[in-house]
Amino acid sequence: MENRRQLIIAGALLVILVGVLFYQFVLAKPKPPTPPTTTTAQATSTTPARVNPTLPAQVSATSSSGSSIAPSIDTLEQNVDEIIENLLTAIQIVQFNYQEIPPPRNPMTPLVGIIQTTMFEAETPVPSTEVTPGQVLSKKISAIIWDEFQPLAIIDNKLVAEGHTFPDRIQIFKIEPTRIVFKLDDTIFPVRLKEQ
Repeated sequence: MENRRQLIIAGALLVILVGVLFYQFVLAKPKPPTPPTTTTAQATSTTPARVNPTLPAQVSATSSSGSSIAPSIDTLEQNVDEIIENLLTAIQIVQFNYQEIPPPRNPMTPLVGIIQTTMFEAETPVPSTEVTPGQVLSKKISAIIWDEFQPLAIIDNKLVAEGHTFPDRIQIFKIEPTRIVFKLDDTIFPVRLKEQ
């Protein structure tokens, strides 16, 4: 009994919904907009009517009864060429040479922070002094980050790659999984990583 009552109520609501939708989309016709009414006091005011220079006189003029004449589509189509011509004459072409006048900011640089050109710091060379083999062997190797293509090492608390030259002219000749090969002038010094 309760289910039957719910089905009847649901069916009635569905019929009402279909009826409302049918009326809204099929039977109800939109009413045309009514033109604005003006009083005779507005028509005889001392303020002159403003005329749009791009539209012809018949479009912007007001009739003697006081209601404005709406522009027709034909009138607007005739003025399209004139409007386009006015827009094209208003365009100004500015010659700008990007090579001579640099832009105020490079768009590829970040607004905050600085992009490092390399991940390794550039070091200032020390004036040529005599470097002993003991100085080469005393370099502190903290870690080796082994990679087949680009191995890195932490030497004297700096991250360095193969080919790096310290200020005292000691160069990292090769980084191997368990040792670093240093080069000083023409002499090669292999130094093993000490386990800690």
